[in-house]
Amino acid sequence: MSEGTKIGEYNEGVEFSVAESQEKGITQEQVNYKATKKENTDVSGLEKELIEEAKTQKNSTENSGETFDSIFEEAMSKPLLEYQEGDVVEGTVRSVEKGGILVDFGYKSDGFVPNNETTEKENSETLKTGDPVTIVIEKLETKEGYAVLSIKKASVAKTWNTMAAEAREKKIVSVKVTSKVQGGLVVSYNGVKGFIPASQILKEKNEDLETFLGRDLEASILQSDRRRKKVIFSHKLAASKKNKEESMRILDSIEVGEVKEGKVTSIKDFGVFVDIGGVEGLVHISELS
Repeated sequence: MSEGTKIGEYNEGVEFSVAESQEKGITQEQVNYKATKKENTDVSGLEKELIEEAKTQKNSTENSGETFDSIFEEAMSKPLLEYQEGDVVEGTVRSVEKGGILVDFGYKSDGFVPNNETTEKENSETLKTGDPVTIVIEKLETKEGYAVLSIKKASVAKTWNTMAAEAREKKIVSVKVTSKVQGGLVVSYNGVKGFIPASQILKEKNEDLETFLGRDLEASILQSDRRRKKVIFSHKLAASKKNKEESMRILDSIEVGEVKEGKVTSIKDFGVFVDIGGVEGLVHISELS
């Protein structure tokens, strides 16, 4: 610092002894000010590392037109995803391979769904790049560096989540008969195994349950117990509900005074019952010719 340096213009990065301060014309107040400022601006070792890293990152991105601030904001805007094995998550099909499906689910590496973990509706033949897909994380990372996923288990989990509401509404669903056992039929509903008791199966007189094997049936859920993995279906209830809905539709389309042709289904002392295309009506004996 030259002798003509004014107060406050000396180099703050240089230390002076008391003798040197007097020799260079620096007052005690300036020395105290410098010491206080230095004490207040000390940073921790971690902060120094972050500052140096920021400077390095900034220098490396200057040529690409990006700034450190923009990179930082972009990084902070991305959600921090912490996955665990067994989680049900959403992903996007990255590619369809011979052995299965590669899925991007927001993790550090893509996941792979083997063909034996797909479903009839979602598999290598039906899915394509860019399609959304729900998967279960079987294993977060293998030796090869990718995650192992399952569409089948995700479908089962989704089915269990909706079955309670479907049971309350007695909703009609489609099930596939997989086997016959004593007392009824074993069926599959979106990957969940269920049971239809023989008393709840609508069949012709003396018809054997073997004839239902491999068939798709409409059934309503009578009971759903996820904890015990127990689901009871009714084929009869679904048929009755469907017939009722169809009857209501036919009745809504019928007008008073309209002429219809029908088929006599039963004869009683007080008249006859006639089927007029899905709905039975009574012709009273007083209205018979």
